[in-house]
Amino acid sequence: MEDHKIIDLYWARSQQAIVESDQKYGPYCRAIALGILAMREDAEECVNDTWLRAWEAMLDFTREAAKYVPEVVMTIVDKDKSPEEIAACRALCEGLGARFRVRSYIED
Repeated sequence: MEDHKIIDLYWARSQQAIVESDQKYGPYCRAIALGILAMREDAEECVNDTWLRAWEAMLDFTREAAKYVPEVVMTIVDKDKSPEEIAACRALCEGLGARFRVRSYIED
C-alpha cells in the first residue's frame, strides 16, 4: 500500500493502518530492533510500540500545532472513503482545532 493511503488510515483511526504499516515496514523495523536489542521478543515489542506511538503522534502533533499556527489544515484523499469515514475525519479534525480538507485522488 502506498504511504499516503496508510497515513489516511491513521487519520481515519482505522486499525488497518497498523496492519498496513507492519506489512510494509515491519521487517525493516524488526531487523533494526533485533540488531540493537538482540532478543526477538524485545524487538517485536519495540516495533509494536512504534505503531502505537505513530497512531498517537499524529493527533498530538495536530493538537500542539493548533496552539501556535494560525490555521492548521488536515487532509485526506477521497479515494475509497465512505461518507461516514469522511464525517468521522472531519469531526476528529474539528475537535483538534484544525480545518479539514478532502483532496481528490489523481491517478498516475
